[in-house]
Amino acid sequence: MSQIIKLSYYDAFRCIGGECPFTCCQEWAITVDEDTLEKWREISLEEIGIKVEKIAIGKKRVMLCDCIEHEESEQVIELNRDKTCPFLNKDKLCAVVVNLGDAYLSKTCTTYPRHIHKVGKREEYSLDFGCPAVIDLLYKEEKGIHFKEGEKERQETSVLEEIRQMLLERVQDEAYSLTEGILMAYCCLLELLEEEKLTVEIVQAYKERDYLEALVSEMRTMQVEAIDSFWERNEQFLDRIQLYRKDETYTKDIEAYSVLAERLEEYYSDTWLLEKNEAFETQYQGFEKLLRNYLAAEIWANVLRDHMTLDDMVMVYQWVILEYCGIKQLTFLKWVSEEQRMVDYSMVRDAIMMIARMIAYDQDEIEKCLAYSFEEPILDWGTLALIVGSGKM
Repeated sequence: MSQIIKLSYYDAFRCIGGECPFTCCQEWAITVDEDTLEKWREISLEEIGIKVEKIAIGKKRVMLCDCIEHEESEQVIELNRDKTCPFLNKDKLCAVVVNLGDAYLSKTCTTYPRHIHKVGKREEYSLDFGCPAVIDLLYKEEKGIHFKEGEKERQETSVLEEIRQMLLERVQDEAYSLTEGILMAYCCLLELLEEEKLTVEIVQAYKERDYLEALVSEMRTMQVEAIDSFWERNEQFLDRIQLYRKDETYTKDIEAYSVLAERLEEYYSDTWLLEKNEAFETQYQGFEKLLRNYLAAEIWANVLRDHMTLDDMVMVYQWVILEYCGIKQLTFLKWVSEEQRMVDYSMVRDAIMMIARMIAYDQDEIEKCLAYSFEEPILDWGTLALIVGSGKM
C-alpha cells in the first residue's frame, strides 16, 4: 500500500455551495467520465428542475448527456451562454447533486478542489487555490502549514525529494525575507543543475547556515531598481492574461485589471507608481504568513511528480514564482482601481483565486508559456530576481 501524506488543512475542507463568491461551476472545462455519461443518458434536464436553454432538434426531452461536447480527446460539459454550468440552479447549487445525489456527479466535480499525486510509493493529497474556501483554510494556518503522514513505514528520501524539502525550508524560513527565500532557493537550484552527480548529501550542503548566510550577503549587494521590477511584473502579468484571452477564459473577471495594466504607463508617471507601490508593499506585508503558506503549499503539490527530472522541477518552481508575482501585481491593480486606503484580505484572496484558475501545471503547458515570455525555459538568476524585485515580499 502507498503511504498517504496530506497537507495539514486537507481534511478540514468543506464546499460552501451557494455561499461561494466565485463558483467553480463556471468557465472551466468540466470533463465527464464514461460511467457518469452513461447514467446521464437516462435523465432529462427537466427531471432535475433545470429550464432548457436550447431544445435539441428532434428530441422531446433534453437529457443530461445532451449537454456534452467533445474537446480533443475529452468529453466536457457544454456551458451556457454566460459560461455557467447548465446544471447550476438559481440558488447556485448543482441540480444534479440536489436531486440525484453525489453518485451522479462526474469524477471531476466529485474530487475538486482535491488533488492526489503519486510520488514514488506515496500518495500526496493537496487542495487547489482556485477555490476561495481553500484559501480561507490556508489563511487560518497561522503557525505555518505542515504535513500529516499515515502510519505506514517511512520511505527513504530521494534526491529530488530532498531538493523539494530544501525549497520548502527556504520559503518558510522567517530568518530571511520572503523575497530572499525565493531567490536563495532559485540560486541553489541553478547550482544543483551544474552538479555532475546529485546525492542527498550534496543537496543537504545547500541547507547549511554558513552557506546561506554567505549567499544572502552576496544577494543583498545586487539590488534591482524598484520601478524596473514593477514594469517587469506588469509585463509578465499581461503575458499570462494574453494566453487566456485567446481561450476567452475568465476575461469578464480579469479584463478591467488587464486593461489598467496595459495603460498604466499612459495614466501614471514612474514617480507616482513608485510612491503607490511603496505604500502598497507596506500594507501587503501584512499577508506575509498567508503568502509563505501559499508558496509552500504550491511548491509541495507541484514541483515533484513521478517521472520528473531536476530540469522539470526548476521550470515548475519558476512557474510557481511567476504565479506568486502575478498575484502581487493583480492585488496592486485591484487596490489602485478600487481606490481603497488599505489592502484587505478579500483583495488578496480574490487575486490568489483568479491567478490560480488561470495557471495550469501541465508540464507541456508550462514550457509553452515560458517560451512565450522568455527565450529559454530555464531563466538565469538575474531575470527571476528582476521579476521578483528587492522588496521584502
